[in-house]
Amino acid sequence: MSWVSDPDYEDLVIRFRRAVERNRLAHAYLFTGPDSGPVRTFAIELAKTLLCERQDGVTAFEPCRTCPACLQVDSETHPDFQIVGRPEDKHEMPIALVQEMIAHLGLK
Repeated sequence: MSWVSDPDYEDLVIRFRRAVERNRLAHAYLFTGPDSGPVRTFAIELAKTLLCERQDGVTAFEPCRTCPACLQVDSETHPDFQIVGRPEDKHEMPIALVQEMIAHLGLK
């Protein structure tokens, strides 16, 4: 089943598709939730869709899953995609990790 047709994501897919059609995407999105689960899956699939190098990827709102950008998102090496998580031994995000994330977001 396609991630776009998953009922768990239906409302979010509609909202992001509209934002793409209207050229109203923000420069960054923050998705929070458990390390595994629907939030992470949605964020990764959305990133692949938006960063996909195939010409009709965003129009169809489906990533090709084979271009370099899709493969880089899968391997978490794409320069425009970052996953940050709280260390398991901490109850809060360490300030050094937040500072690192802010520095990364400031890069062009």
